[in-house]
Amino acid sequence: MLQQLEGDRIWDGVHFHASADPETADGSTLFRFHRHSDGVTFTFSGEEWQDLKGLFSTTLAEPRLQAVLHELSLVYGEL
Repeated sequence: MLQQLEGDRIWDGVHFHASADPETADGSTLFRFHRHSDGVTFTFSGEEWQDLKGLFSTTLAEPRLQAVLHELSLVYGEL
């Protein structure tokens, strides 16, 4: 989801629906995430979205976490 959602795109998953819409007065993109189960919605500015993507990329690259993710992928399939 983090890699696939860019400007003017929609992502629809099992638990979330996400969209990227250029809606602000200055033309910047807003990223919205809506949880299907209860309607909770999160909105991020373009800068916040890039920061979030960077944090996840850094965290997921940690060797200790890679071992855990590998084990989980064997149990549940692709994560």
